[in-house]
Parts: sequence; C-alpha cells; structure tokens
Amino acid sequence: MRRMVLIADDLTGALDTGVQFAGSEANVFVTTADGINGEESADILVIDTESRHLPAEEAYRTVYETVDCVRHRFPWIYKKTDSLLRGNLGAELAAVLDSSGRKKLVFVPSYPRMRRIVKNGRLFVDGIPTTRTHNAKDALNPVATSVISDIIAEQTDLTVRLTNLATEAFSISGEKEILVCDAVTDDDMRRIARRILPYMRDIAVAGCAGFASVLKEFAAPAEAAGTAAPKIDARSHLIICGSINERTRRQINYAVEKGLPHLVLTPEEYLGEFHSDEIMRVICGMLRENGAVLVCTARDDKDIVKSGTYVKEHRLPAEDLHIRIAKSLGRITAEVINTGNVDVLSVIGGDTLFGIMSALDGRGFIPVRVIRTGTVQSVMLLRPGGSKTVLTKAGSFGDDDAIWHMYKSVLSG
Repeated sequence: MRRMVLIADDLTGALDTGVQFAGSEANVFVTTADGINGEESADILVIDTESRHLPAEEAYRTVYETVDCVRHRFPWIYKKTDSLLRGNLGAELAAVLDSSGRKKLVFVPSYPRMRRIVKNGRLFVDGIPTTRTHNAKDALNPVATSVISDIIAEQTDLTVRLTNLATEAFSISGEKEILVCDAVTDDDMRRIARRILPYMRDIAVAGCAGFASVLKEFAAPAEAAGTAAPKIDARSHLIICGSINERTRRQINYAVEKGLPHLVLTPEEYLGEFHSDEIMRVICGMLRENGAVLVCTARDDKDIVKSGTYVKEHRLPAEDLHIRIAKSLGRITAEVINTGNVDVLSVIGGDTLFGIMSALDGRGFIPVRVIRTGTVQSVMLLRPGGSKTVLTKAGSFGDDDAIWHMYKSVLSG
C-alpha cells in the first residue's frame, strides 16, 4: 500500500479522483484544505483547495501551503487538474514542485474514457481542440488555446517540455521542469505509469481522474472479490444543479423531457441575499408528491439573459457570482434536508457542492463507487455526527442523459 495525497482545485474533481481508489484496500478520504488536521490516517487523502477561481498568486500560495503540510506523510504526490485545463494550471503545478522540493513533475492530462486525449501536446475533446468546444466559452475559465505548454507558461517560468513517456525513456536527472505527456489510450497511460513508478517518491505527478485511475492499479490493491458497495435506499431524491454551461443545460432538458419533476429558480432566489419560505414549501411539496425534484438555475438562453439582467440591475460583481450562487443553493439545500425529507442528494457542479457542504457543516466524504464515468456515489460525513448519501457530477461531464441516469440509478439502487 502506497500512501498518496491528491490535491484538487474543486470538490467534484476531488471526489471524481478519490473514487478511483474506492474498492481497494486503501482508506480513502476527501476533505478541504481547512479540514486536513485529524485526517492524516487516510492511506489516500484527497484535498480540495477551492483554488480554481482564485487569483494566480493566491492559488499558488494555497497549493504550496497544502503540499507543505502533508508532503512528509505522503510519499506519492498527485496534483489533480481539471480535465479541460481550466483554473490556475501553471501556478498550481509550479506550487507543487516548489513546495515538494522535487525536480520533475510528470503531467498526464488525458482521460480517454471521457473522450479527452493529448496528442502532440494539444488537448482534444470529442476529437476536436478544446478551443472549438462549448467549454471554450466558460464564463469563469475561458479556453484560449489547446496547446498545453502555452497554458502552463501563462503562470510560471518553469521549463515545460513535451514528451511521450509511453515510448520514451524517463530520467529524474537534469533541470527542474514540467513534462507534458501525450496519451491517446488507457494503454498509453499504463505504459507511462510503469515507466515512472520506480521514481514516484522523487517526482510529483499531475493529471485528471483518468491518470489517477491508472495509478490506482499500482498504489492500492483491490479488495477481495465479493466486496460490494452499499445499495442506495431512497424514498426522496433532491437533485441540485448550479452549473449553467451548455452541456449541463442539455442534460437538464433531457431529464425534464423524460419526466423528471423540476423547478427553475428565479435570479432573485439564487442571486439575492435571502430566499423566501415559499421556495422551501414548493421544493418539499414536490419531494412529497413525486419522490424526486431537480432544482436548477437555468434551462435555456432565456434564463441566462434573466440572470444577466438581474446582475446588471443590482450591480453585482461578476467575479463573485459563483460564490453567491453556491451559498444560496447551499442554504436552500440545507433547509430542505433539515426538514428530514431527503434520503439522497445529487449535486451537479463543484462550486455548488462546496456551498452545500459548507451549509451542512460537512467534514468530508468517503467515496463509495462510480455510478457511471464522471458520476460518483459518496457518503458525506457531517458535524457533529451523521451522514448523507450524495451523488456528484462535474458540470462539464457526461452525455445528454447524465442527470436522468443519476435519477434512475437511485430508483434502481
């Protein structure tokens, strides 16, 4: 058993990575940077630094301090990055190298099962460069280039070198540098893992959940056959979606057209400082009547326009909107759950999940299983006690039926 720490910049990403080690002999725990103390007994510790939307300098400092806090207890260090390379990529990779004192960082961003591959140093999603996908227009993290070394170089002066460790030799000698690895298939990533395995205590590694799942094969032996994840026992299922990207809205509309009861909040309800008791009564009533409800902030462009109008009229700072929305959805979710009407909670979007965890005073998560690639079942541990079954998914993940599948998976257990 190898002890390993994984540093993620958002909470759904942390869970998507941590769950790769579920079903192994390892003790896996996912928490936030503020919750590290007391959790060092985990074999696999996944830490969410909530640094994706921070200024680059602050993201660097946050990741540096987090790595410095745990590096002596966890010989394997993994920086989990967004599969679309959003966030403070260069600053956070540099922070990991600087804080760990290591000279090489091997970066494997591919995730073939989610149709994300790296070829000739460029990231492709669904066979096209990221700059030509709908995610390139992300409001908080627009994608300006698909050339990975260029993205990294925006925030660090460290040497960045393209390599293909699936076929090339690897050495830890030489200058301090970040090695960006091509990988098109899972077999490519396994070959890279075997090549760097003897050096894991001397290097840092980075990638999304895809490469973490490959390293799991070497870091954490599987449990004995017959070990099964607990079934989901649910009479009421609350689904909260704070993501508004195009892919997520397609998923919402697919589920609604299939018959999933839903409620689209008004901008006043998710951007205002307070929400009315009427919203709570509506959501709880829909849960009692239907057993499930999807609560979201947007289904179509008209909802996006309404939100923009509200923001302008109330002069809300754009850089704080994701925090404001996450807190509002967190308050609404916590009040519904505190009525005792929710057996299972599903959350789409990392900011939203963090807001809900904060509102519920969650201590952390124990990942249980992958429901479908990109969708994770976990147990959220609450303070001072108690727990809640939670399904999570990043807003950018999944086919059009992803939210409908979350709903159906609870029905089928």
